[in-house]
Amino acid sequence: GSATFRRHHDFESIHPFSDGNGRVGRLLLNIMLMQDGYPPALILRDWRQRYIQALQQASAGRYQAIIDIVGQAVELSLDRYLAACTDATSHLLPMKELAPIFNTSVDYLGQLARTGKVAAQKRGIYWYASVEDVARYFHEAQEQPRGRPRKKYSTQ
Repeated sequence: GSATFRRHHDFESIHPFSDGNGRVGRLLLNIMLMQDGYPPALILRDWRQRYIQALQQASAGRYQAIIDIVGQAVELSLDRYLAACTDATSHLLPMKELAPIFNTSVDYLGQLARTGKVAAQKRGIYWYASVEDVARYFHEAQEQPRGRPRKKYSTQ
């Protein structure tokens, strides 16, 4: 909460070193945010002037500007995280869409997912996988020999 912003401001206002105090202060801020259950704050270089002004306002007892900029930084961090998650899984399809492509049942694809034979991800009650991973499984399964090896008889 607001105690985090006050502690961050208090540390930044000490300035025991001529260089590096800001980086250490932002590291401590992120540790405090994570302890409070928030993701790290990504304070961009373009925001440097606004950030410094917000710290100066906090020195006068007005914390709203530092709260706002850190809040925006946390929101940016979450947006980037969610975008990365979406990009990483955007190629996955539900098994009910994959089953007709491979002329098989949703239950069979679900079994392949549960047993780890096909790389898949569960979202709620549904399994998702990529066309490529399911195709790879069926291709490799066709190449595997089935049954017992044939006995070779001598013709001599």
